[in-house]
Amino acid sequence: MIKRRQLVTSTAKKQLLRTLTDSAALPALVRQMPAPTLKRLIDHVGLRDSGALIALTSPVQMREIFEEALWQNLVPGQAERLQPGKFMEWLDVMLDVGASFTAERLMELGETFVVLNLAPLIRVTDRSADIFMAPEEATEAFTDFLHSSAADGSMEEFGGYFVSPVHEDEWESIRTVLAELESSYGDFLERTISRCCHQPTALGFVDDGQPLLEDETYEREQRRAAKGFVTPHIAAAFLSAARKGDLDALCDQHAYDDISARYFERLAAAAATSATTLDDSAEPDDSTAADPTAIHALEQALVDAQIISNEPPKLLTGPADNLEQMLELQMCLDRLQFSQPHVFSARLGELVFLANILMAGSWYQGARFNEAESAQAALAVATSAWITWRPSRAGTIAQISLPRRSRKYPASCGCFRWVGTSCNRFQCTPHDRCSQHCAPMKCARVSSTSNGCSQK
Repeated sequence: MIKRRQLVTSTAKKQLLRTLTDSAALPALVRQMPAPTLKRLIDHVGLRDSGALIALTSPVQMREIFEEALWQNLVPGQAERLQPGKFMEWLDVMLDVGASFTAERLMELGETFVVLNLAPLIRVTDRSADIFMAPEEATEAFTDFLHSSAADGSMEEFGGYFVSPVHEDEWESIRTVLAELESSYGDFLERTISRCCHQPTALGFVDDGQPLLEDETYEREQRRAAKGFVTPHIAAAFLSAARKGDLDALCDQHAYDDISARYFERLAAAAATSATTLDDSAEPDDSTAADPTAIHALEQALVDAQIISNEPPKLLTGPADNLEQMLELQMCLDRLQFSQPHVFSARLGELVFLANILMAGSWYQGARFNEAESAQAALAVATSAWITWRPSRAGTIAQISLPRRSRKYPASCGCFRWVGTSCNRFQCTPHDRCSQHCAPMKCARVSSTSNGCSQK
């Protein structure tokens, strides 16, 4: 049965890829697709089979995809680290598209990107390093290096430097890329290779590129934070504060906590900058224009494959004899959507923030939350908190104006932090997949003494 299910799944993925690649509207669809959605599509069909999709990406899309695909942490809440092995997987697929395409994309991604990803995969030797050694030691060491590398064909000269692979099975791909870069972008390659070379000092070879990696790690976190992503450290701090917060204080919270406030301030600043950039941008390129009907057909194929969704996430179901309470938060949000769209947008932004918190800092039964699951979980948790909070804090539903309360307070974040402290008190019956997310969720550990949320 398992093998049969896997076969059906593989066939469905191949059919989706065939549907996309057979359509003349694919270039237009790819260019208008957000990078996270495009990466989700690539993950769905498989990286090895995604050459046709990758060939249509813009440099900006490629950079954003790499900023997510090449960084990983083993445990949610811990710092994400660059994974050179993943870069090799992408490099092989890009080479399947073409060596010239690969070289062009690497050049557009910039020296820092190439150095960080290529340096761990190669050894670079500069003959000028001899001057820092005793003459006889330098000659012997350099000769041994040349002979050992040249004997198996795993060493060549590029940009005035001798280059050999760290892993022999990766050499063919690396050599092809370096040769194409040398042919088409010689100056770029020379600068890149020189930065991959460990520069000698009087105390030995100590420049291992770690400062460059730390700088890029910080800058990446800032770029992603400006786009609405939540870094693992921020997620861990938020969840830890929710666990340790006083229940009554969280219930009476009328403003954002410091973490949430800084997040929305950065997001607002980024939105203002983005609007200015769009106003100053050039005229749109019509070269990838396509029939809207054809694009809609491809979008429907993505919906059918659950790459994108055209349905809102589901709420929790409450007690069968009290449907009014179950729909309370949803009705409030629906009214705000039409009466005060800007307030509705703010509440929706809070739910997005909470979903990002879950993706970056939490897991359930050993698996990370994906985008759809985290959105469902955030809304489910906020709904459950709203239902559980109201009877104990404000009496009956008729005794409080829900729209007014939603306008005045950052309700979603307050509910979420409240639930983080009292998740063991839920009495609601979960609906559909949301039932999994109201069970105990393991929160990211920020210290050796912190504990995950639990339900008793």
